[in-house]
Amino acid sequence: MNKGGLGVKNLKLTNLALLSKWIWRYTGENEALWRRIVQEKCKGNKDVYLPVDDNSSQGRSFWKNILKTSHLVQKNCTFQVKNGKATRFWYDKWCTNGVLKDRYPAAFKACKNKNASIVEMVVNGRLVCNTRRSMNGAEQLQ
Repeated sequence: MNKGGLGVKNLKLTNLALLSKWIWRYTGENEALWRRIVQEKCKGNKDVYLPVDDNSSQGRSFWKNILKTSHLVQKNCTFQVKNGKATRFWYDKWCTNGVLKDRYPAAFKACKNKNASIVEMVVNGRLVCNTRRSMNGAEQLQ
């Protein structure tokens, strides 16, 4: 079905797709040299599926643009937990309720290690969350 026009692609959508592809590649190419370089520069955990932005402004403008698209990959993917080392407890969508930082914002805000993996947060079947301060009763129920 021809809708006319010059046949020019939507460059904004094409750019988002190509940037998102880098995030997708990051999840699968664990031993690639480029991924190890990104991990070193961003101080990332080599076991984690998705890269983390450390909010540093030094020399990472290209990768920061790629990170801006990680929400697209995250929104459309669900992670298999396996041993829990590669899945971030708060940021990755690993349970049916969605991303836990959005479901439990008060607990997320109080938690010290926001980039912790599941294996770091769940010990012997119990949630272990080191908090910056004691949570009041209302916060604990949220």
